[in-house]
Amino acid sequence: MNGIGKIGVLALFIVFPILAHGQDDPAAFKTPPSADVIARWVHGGDPREMAWAAVFALQEKDTSFLPEFAFLAEQWRPLPHRNILEREHHPPQPLTSEERERRDAMSALLDSIIQLNGNLPAASAQNLASDFPVQTIILLHRITPQEAEPTLLALYGETAPASWYTQRAAAALLALHPPAGFAASLLSNTTVTSHVFVSLPEDPSLGMGASSGDCGGYGPPPVKANWPAIGKYSMREAGPGRDPAPYLTIPGLKPIDVVRVVAPTLQSDSGECTGFTPLNNAIRAALIAQMLDEQPERMTIKSHVDVNIKAKDDQDYKTQLAAYVDREEATFRSVKMNLVAKQLISPAEASDDAVLPCLLLVISDSRSAKVFPLQEMQFRSPKVKWETEHLGVLYE
Repeated sequence: MNGIGKIGVLALFIVFPILAHGQDDPAAFKTPPSADVIARWVHGGDPREMAWAAVFALQEKDTSFLPEFAFLAEQWRPLPHRNILEREHHPPQPLTSEERERRDAMSALLDSIIQLNGNLPAASAQNLASDFPVQTIILLHRITPQEAEPTLLALYGETAPASWYTQRAAAALLALHPPAGFAASLLSNTTVTSHVFVSLPEDPSLGMGASSGDCGGYGPPPVKANWPAIGKYSMREAGPGRDPAPYLTIPGLKPIDVVRVVAPTLQSDSGECTGFTPLNNAIRAALIAQMLDEQPERMTIKSHVDVNIKAKDDQDYKTQLAAYVDREEATFRSVKMNLVAKQLISPAEASDDAVLPCLLLVISDSRSAKVFPLQEMQFRSPKVKWETEHLGVLYE
């Protein structure tokens, strides 16, 4: 396609006017049309026709359209949206019909690019991430780690991502070939929550389990009349014998399955979830253990620990709690030095204790008699935090 032709297609694709369909309605075709007809739909600017063009090109395994599909994908203009944290309190405005058409056509184009083994530059993939998170990860997975690294680091470093998928999956891919600074960032951003149950010597020991949040549930996506069934992508926690079989798996202590399902339903405005766990402290701890070649049952750092302190008086309580904090900090420093030994953390990074995980002490007064006050203690490290248990607190 010459430069003028590309500009014309680009203008049509970005604006996506809702045009009247031509005489050849794509939905009426029982078998793929000729390459000339598919090309006319690609160049015509109608999003529904473009989606059918992508589907028919895929059915014909016609890779000649890959350059044009890739060109359109590289010009994607992200849709307006709120990030994950904002959506919890302020649901986004519904997409306009034009925005939905544009998004659904791009979903079909990306499916064809992926299934026809096409590629996109890493920077272009990042531009797609907010609207097509799983497809973005697939495209980054199939290029070299060196080429994907800057984009993966940017997606991993987002403090308020548009999708739980991208941040967790980016971290999983980075852990396979850890770049400079990644292990230090992962370690320093990990919080170990120690639920400290304080009781008297004669009281029974107590404890509670941890809970891990996931990305929540959403309603079913819409079905659009006369649109093609396309490959939809999602992520889930990997496990044997799950249906459907994964399209690909990102390996590790917490492996991730990428799943593709061909369905007439199109993408939901609010995103979709399959019980996929976001990048929480448990996942960070597992990625650290993975980089250290630790087995799951022997993970040095655990995201949640239950601690029982049986104290007869105030001094006994403070002594035991301080000793526990010292042991945990010694463990953290040991992990840090093991990462240094594997050249995953530099000596310069290791010289600053800011690289250590945060230790959050959640104090639960479980004594049968409150014979002395549980006063907040001061610790040398600013990464040791104190919190009194409140009902409804959740721990990662």
